[in-house]
Amino acid sequence: MIVVDASVWISSYIANERDHHHSRRLLQAAGQSENIVAVPATLLPEIGGALTRRLNDSRFAIEVTNNLLSRRDILLFDVDQSLASSSAAFAAELRLRGYDAVYVALAWSLRVPLVTLDSDHLLRASERITVWTPEAALDAINR
Repeated sequence: MIVVDASVWISSYIANERDHHHSRRLLQAAGQSENIVAVPATLLPEIGGALTRRLNDSRFAIEVTNNLLSRRDILLFDVDQSLASSSAAFAAELRLRGYDAVYVALAWSLRVPLVTLDSDHLLRASERITVWTPEAALDAINR
């Protein structure tokens, strides 16, 4: 199991995004294997808003979020009081934005790596959890 943040999902859908190829391959590999991708439920509005803003295509964004809900390899976690509380602690401790802290808290609580393209995660969260780029995650999965 891995936690994959919105930056990787968005990169997988937009060809000119940083690390698009690795992001796309990672998420395809997860869908074709027994690897489970854990995400907070907040991923859906995050992706929907980002894709609509960047591509100016709300129908595509809605289609993507609906497809994510139907994928069997994705485990969606509600942001309950416990996850919100640990997210707040990580946000303060690591000086992260709110949604970014939720991904860190989820990975920490599940004791699994976080896959991201976010520089704050890569620099700061690696003090507390395992943080991989999509390329590093692909290498780990293929081992």
